[in-house]
Amino acid sequence: MAKISDKSRGKMSLHTFAVPSRRAFPIPDKAHARAALRLIGYAHSNYEKANIRRKANAMLASKSK
Repeated sequence: MAKISDKSRGKMSLHTFAVPSRRAFPIPDKAHARAALRLIGYAHSNYEKANIRRKANAMLASKSK
Protein backbone atom coordinates (compact mmCIF):
# COMPACT_ATOMS: atom_id res chain seq x y z
CA MET A 1 0.00 0.00 0.00
CA ALA A 2 1.40 3.36 -1.00
CA LYS A 3 1.32 6.21 1.45
CA ILE A 4 -1.02 9.01 0.42
CA SER A 5 0.65 12.41 0.53
CA ASP A 6 -1.10 15.33 2.20
CA LYS A 7 -1.40 17.04 -1.18
CA SER A 8 -3.01 13.97 -2.80
CA ARG A 9 -5.27 13.44 0.22
CA GLY A 10 -6.49 17.04 -0.05
CA LYS A 11 -7.43 16.51 -3.70
CA MET A 12 -9.41 13.32 -3.03
CA SER A 13 -13.18 13.40 -3.35
CA LEU A 14 -15.09 13.10 -0.09
CA HIS A 15 -16.66 9.93 -1.51
CA THR A 16 -13.24 8.27 -1.25
CA PHE A 17 -13.28 8.50 2.55
CA ALA A 18 -15.19 6.13 4.82
CA VAL A 19 -15.55 9.02 7.31
CA PRO A 20 -15.87 12.07 5.04
CA SER A 21 -16.65 14.54 7.85
CA ARG A 22 -13.12 14.01 9.22
CA ARG A 23 -11.54 13.03 5.87
CA ALA A 24 -10.50 9.83 7.64
CA PHE A 25 -10.02 6.28 6.40
CA PRO A 26 -9.41 6.90 2.69
CA ILE A 27 -10.36 3.89 0.56
CA PRO A 28 -9.15 4.58 -3.00
CA ASP A 29 -8.10 0.96 -3.60
CA LYS A 30 -8.21 -2.56 -2.13
CA ALA A 31 -4.96 -2.16 -0.19
CA HIS A 32 -6.37 0.87 1.63
CA ALA A 33 -9.64 -1.00 2.22
CA ARG A 34 -7.76 -3.80 3.98
CA ALA A 35 -5.80 -1.23 5.99
CA ALA A 36 -9.01 0.55 7.01
CA LEU A 37 -10.42 -2.72 8.33
CA ARG A 38 -7.22 -3.37 10.30
CA LEU A 39 -7.32 0.13 11.80
CA ILE A 40 -11.05 0.21 12.54
CA GLY A 41 -10.34 0.43 16.27
CA TYR A 42 -9.35 4.07 15.75
CA ALA A 43 -12.87 5.03 14.66
CA HIS A 44 -14.66 7.39 17.04
CA SER A 45 -18.06 5.69 17.07
CA ASN A 46 -19.99 2.61 16.05
CA TYR A 47 -21.50 4.65 13.22
CA GLU A 48 -18.03 5.33 11.82
CA LYS A 49 -17.08 1.67 12.22
CA ALA A 50 -20.17 0.64 10.26
CA ASN A 51 -19.31 3.09 7.47
CA ILE A 52 -15.73 1.81 7.32
CA ARG A 53 -16.89 -1.81 7.10
CA ARG A 54 -19.48 -0.98 4.43
CA LYS A 55 -17.13 1.06 2.25
CA ALA A 56 -14.15 -1.31 2.65
CA ASN A 57 -16.20 -4.43 1.94
CA ALA A 58 -17.71 -2.80 -1.14
CA MET A 59 -14.23 -1.98 -2.45
CA LEU A 60 -12.95 -5.50 -1.72
CA ALA A 61 -15.94 -7.03 -3.51
CA SER A 62 -15.50 -4.83 -6.58
CA LYS A 63 -13.55 -5.98 -9.62
CA SER A 64 -11.43 -2.81 -9.78
CA LYS A 65 -7.94 -2.65 -8.33
